[in-house]
Amino acid sequence: MSQLRQRILAARQDVVGPEPVEPQEEVLLQGDPLDDILVPEAPPTPPEPRASLDPEVHAEVHKRVVRDLGPMLFDNSVRDDELEDHLREIIVQAFEDAGQRTRHRVL
Repeated sequence: MSQLRQRILAARQDVVGPEPVEPQEEVLLQGDPLDDILVPEAPPTPPEPRASLDPEVHAEVHKRVVRDLGPMLFDNSVRDDELEDHLREIIVQAFEDAGQRTRHRVL
């Protein structure tokens, strides 16, 4: 190999790095403790589905909130805490009117 070719190869290694070496496959023996490391565990069982709200009730509550609360959203004189209180009242009343009881604190 000529000196020029050696210098070109040396410069290339400086810029690019050494050529990649083919990885050798490791042969694991049967019963090796590493065999169990890569085996994933079974996924947990999914939880029971929650009882969902009737889509009509959900739509009615949504319409009522938009209808009753909509104008207040653009009124700069209404404070945030008043808006939140009014929203809570509207939601509770809408659920009660639909025959749905609220067992937990709303919002």
